[in-house]
Amino acid sequence: MSHDNPYSETWFRTLNYAPVFPERLGSIGNTRAFMAGFVDAYNHNHHHAGIGVHTRPTCTTTTPLASTSSAQPPWPRPEALTPTASLTPLTRRSSRCPPTPSSTHHAWPNQPLPDSPGLKHLVDFRGVACDYVMWAVMGTGTGTISLMQQVPPPSAHNSSFARSQIHGLTGIRALAALWVVVHHFHQPLYALFPGAQGGHDYIESGFLGVEVFFVLSGFIITYTYADQFERFTMGTYTWFVLLRVARIYPVHLVTLLAVLVLVVAAGLKGLNLDFPQKYTMGNFMANILMLQSVPPFSAWNGPAWSICSEFAAYLAFPLIALWVARIRNARAGLTAAAAVLLGGTALMLLIVAYINPSPTSHELIWLRISTEFTAGALLYAGWRHLGPMRQGPWWGWVAVVAVAGVVVLLGVIGDGSPFVLATVPLIGVFVLACAGATGWLLRLLGSKVMIWGGKVSYSVYMTHFILLMAFGKILPWDAYVDSSLETRLGVMAAYYLMVIIAGASCYYLVEEPARRAIRRTADARAAQPVVVS
Repeated sequence: MSHDNPYSETWFRTLNYAPVFPERLGSIGNTRAFMAGFVDAYNHNHHHAGIGVHTRPTCTTTTPLASTSSAQPPWPRPEALTPTASLTPLTRRSSRCPPTPSSTHHAWPNQPLPDSPGLKHLVDFRGVACDYVMWAVMGTGTGTISLMQQVPPPSAHNSSFARSQIHGLTGIRALAALWVVVHHFHQPLYALFPGAQGGHDYIESGFLGVEVFFVLSGFIITYTYADQFERFTMGTYTWFVLLRVARIYPVHLVTLLAVLVLVVAAGLKGLNLDFPQKYTMGNFMANILMLQSVPPFSAWNGPAWSICSEFAAYLAFPLIALWVARIRNARAGLTAAAAVLLGGTALMLLIVAYINPSPTSHELIWLRISTEFTAGALLYAGWRHLGPMRQGPWWGWVAVVAVAGVVVLLGVIGDGSPFVLATVPLIGVFVLACAGATGWLLRLLGSKVMIWGGKVSYSVYMTHFILLMAFGKILPWDAYVDSSLETRLGVMAAYYLMVIIAGASCYYLVEEPARRAIRRTADARAAQPVVVS
């Protein structure tokens, strides 16, 4: 065995028993995508027993490890180390903590010989590892090898070595969706509780929750898929687009059909709907094709304008991934993100001032998504190069400062003015801080309630506006304006409860089953027989 790079040797050793290693790999692209996720997780997230259950970055060849005898060990609890740990039955209970493994001063899984070049140069052997795996799996004979077995595509979800979920970012999806819902339900809120108008500046600015979604989407999509577009292939691109369709289109289609039912029912009952001019057959067909943000069309389901623009960002993502791949340090990534955020925000404010003040005008829709999605991608590009600074309790205070800045700006600008888009750079800082947060902020955003809220947030976002349309006709809030406080509280609580129930039902009955079904189709397409010369 070579001593050139001990880390690459341990990768090969681990792959011998790793349950995530497929029997066959369909192409060099699939192999590189698999190894990229495996190597990143092994080198940065895996807790090695041989070095005191530390991760590799906590050890260096020159710096001793921190003492492992402290009350809080620097690794997760045993049940968090592997997905199957909780399946092992306990044979006895004990009030004593398990013994702490002894640490080491060096992070050498296989210590090289003193004269080995591995001591001087720790290089990235991902490419060599990929070629080695291709050789080991496919053989070294000449000619053409036909791989007829189904091959799982390079997925972020089919491997424990793939990208892990960033719980802090999942949690803020719930907050963003809640802000949008409160914003859209401001009419019944003000009618039933006039005192709520004291928070007018913040309630009317709830459309900024979409800004959180856009920045967050750019960050997460880049975190999950950027490595797979370092070398563009049409097969990977098709697979990626199908997964994005699975993520957003089924809920969009179901909610569009629900609006169609409401429009037809209103016509039969002789009821007047708000903005009746948009409920045309041309607009409906544009919504079917997810073109509702393309001039001159408009969305039948109010919030659906954002998913059209976001899907366009998905289609353009390989170009963004090429930019991200060329960023080699944190300063370059964060500087580029700041330039995009500040420049894009300035253009938004100019459009608001001189062209169209509506945040959902066609001009602002496309500028908002292009600025914020790209900025989210660049924020990740910088964040991933921060090394030990990537996560820590200080990010919680960065998030507090960002939120405080947003609160101050909303209070100063206020009155539901579209100029509150000036807070977009601070929203970007907030998303970045939540990605790196530990401690109290992670405990808050990573709680079960927040994680669940983040999961159902898209369905809540897409269904709540339809309920608002229905409530205005079926359960009108004006009829309860003079009722007792208890009655008004009950009506408002019923509105919000129905929003949660409808969103959760859509998630469990439509979004998740459809996503899995389309994903199986995408995986099957990616697993077609591949001929490798």
